[in-house]
Amino acid sequence: TVRILKERNVPDASKAYRLVPIGFVELDQVRGFDRTALRLKHGIPVDEPVIYFATAARPRLHARGLAAAYFGAVHPRLRVGGLAQRLWGRRYPDFEYLATYHDIVACVHRFARRHGARLIAKTRAKHQDPPFVRRYVDALVPDGEFYPFVTLELMHLADLYVGLPTASAIEAAFVGRRMVHVMPHPLEVYESP
Repeated sequence: TVRILKERNVPDASKAYRLVPIGFVELDQVRGFDRTALRLKHGIPVDEPVIYFATAARPRLHARGLAAAYFGAVHPRLRVGGLAQRLWGRRYPDFEYLATYHDIVACVHRFARRHGARLIAKTRAKHQDPPFVRRYVDALVPDGEFYPFVTLELMHLADLYVGLPTASAIEAAFVGRRMVHVMPHPLEVYESP
């Protein structure tokens, strides 16, 4: 901190020596969570396996047209006919197939059913979830308020967290939850060109 202040020509950086990291306020609330109580609060049987799925906001992808195709209705040729490779393959050689958001949600739904698990999804208004999301999940829970943070509650009560690349990985690791991040596109698509 002091180094950064000096680099930015802050005349008196001496007060920075008194800064003490105290934690991550959002994660501090986990200390008071009780898994059984949270399951009861959200109407989930205590002994039932639960998969928590975080719905996706529209990502900022660097391949032109990809976000629209990913969230929209995709012509079958785009998926299996090699059109995805022709459109985006020159820049992203690993791009062989376009897995859509619908494909991912449907796959997580099938996985949950195969394992006898309840599929709970958390959403935010900004995500503008397509109607199929509600059809595939057992419960679609809105974000609610910051305290208690619904994301952390659902993560804590679940047995598995599945989502798209997001900072929620930090929360899942903190809570000690197993997680799977689905990467529907080559990694380079997410990074700055």
